[in-house]
Amino acid sequence: MLTCLLVAGCGAPHDAAEKRPTRDLETLVRNEIASDEEDWSGDGLFGPVKLNILKASVPGTALTLIYPYGGRMCGSGGCSLFVVEQNDDGVRIIGRTAQVLLPVKRVAGGSSAHPDFSVFLRGYGELGTRVRLAYAAGRYPGNASLPPAHRLPDDGDGLVLLDYPRATSQ
Repeated sequence: MLTCLLVAGCGAPHDAAEKRPTRDLETLVRNEIASDEEDWSGDGLFGPVKLNILKASVPGTALTLIYPYGGRMCGSGGCSLFVVEQNDDGVRIIGRTAQVLLPVKRVAGGSSAHPDFSVFLRGYGELGTRVRLAYAAGRYPGNASLPPAHRLPDDGDGLVLLDYPRATSQ
């Protein structure tokens, strides 16, 4: 199920939520998102490419954003963004959005428990634009380039939750 999902734009189904909550976040990441880490790592143009996983808690919510990138997990349109919710039963994925580029911002809108996010999108004849991902019907959108995700008029304000690590020089 995840194999196709992790290739941007493959059209894999996006369930509203996982069937059973997983006990904890690390188990979910290991078993559901990066279970085949060695298979997803691969040779790039300049040598081996390692799978990287960025994680960030969303302040004031029970949500965690997970963005695996590198290796073979991304396509030309971006990578998949996972939104994970924790409750008394454990953690479950409530969003698997394909074709996402960083940074991910929390923007005005949505509820306090399920805020709206904005992500960067490129392709389809555009140099780049921001789109809003809103929680609806128990999940976040499955593809950042398709409705119900919709374009924002500008880069917009918002709290940056996830961004690529900055290289530091010494």
